[in-house]
Amino acid sequence: MAILLAHRPLRGRVGGTMLWCVGGFGVFTIVFGLSRSLVVSLLALLLVGATDMVSVVVRAMLVQLATPDESPRRVNAVEMNFHWRVQ
Repeated sequence: MAILLAHRPLRGRVGGTMLWCVGGFGVFTIVFGLSRSLVVSLLALLLVGATDMVSVVVRAMLVQLATPDESPRRVNAVEMNFHWRVQ
């Protein structure tokens, strides 16, 4: 997914893309939890990672675009601290 995003960056309708990816993340997490097949579990994990990567890229991009010019370092520090605490 990272290579795809690098070669074809998101240009428009990122809100809808993020919404679908967050929904997909939830659905694929449930599929992984209910799966009894190794192949289905691996495919679900692959899709969980891909959808999570897209939503993280969109959120990071929106934070950078919405941050005032006076405080980009502070906002980035708070975001990174929150991100590492959640994981």
